[in-house]
Amino acid sequence: LDAIERRIETQRTLVETLKKYKRGVISALLSSKTNPYYSSETWKEVALCDVASGFEYGMNAAATVYDGSHKYIRITDIDDNSHLYSQDVPVSPEGQVDEKYRVRENDILFARTGASVGKSYRYQRSDGDLYYAGFLIRIHVNSDVNCGYVFQNTLTEAYRRWVLLESARSGQPGINAEQYKQYRFLLPPLELQNKISTLATNLDNLICKEENLLSQIEQVKIALLQRLFI
Repeated sequence: LDAIERRIETQRTLVETLKKYKRGVISALLSSKTNPYYSSETWKEVALCDVASGFEYGMNAAATVYDGSHKYIRITDIDDNSHLYSQDVPVSPEGQVDEKYRVRENDILFARTGASVGKSYRYQRSDGDLYYAGFLIRIHVNSDVNCGYVFQNTLTEAYRRWVLLESARSGQPGINAEQYKQYRFLLPPLELQNKISTLATNLDNLICKEENLLSQIEQVKIALLQRLFI
């Protein structure tokens, strides 16, 4: 048991180290001060509305039992750490489903109210037919911009500080579509956007792999304890 516990702690430390490494590397690559590839001639500062359209609110419908086809994504369905859609217990929107609320490739969702305001999610094709709820705002990233690069800018410390500032202005947790339009960040040439996005994706996949291994080892410990003390 001591050996398993030590292995769990080692794996947990690895996962946390990888997460810290990813945050540091990507933040450095998104900053003009720390990115060795930065050039004032090729990089430009843009607002979110310069690279995306839409900024639309989701459907006002209650969640109901999953119908096997139409998945409903709410703020609580976005994992706080991975920013992935949690499919453990999928639900469907109640009533008639409107296609205009369907989340598509190159879409990013933002939480607009509550304690999780600012939380973001990038649509993955593997998530299936997904429809977004009213407390989320959907943007569609332009085809000439890398959606993954834009999404990575919503995971930085600079973005977190912006969310705190914008949310505080209204007196309660909340950021509306007009405010999201004005979020500003640096945009490099498309080739570099692609490289940064690919690096971030590869690191996310590695973190996910190691987290799954951690979960497996923890399950081994639980199973062993059950066999020992039954």
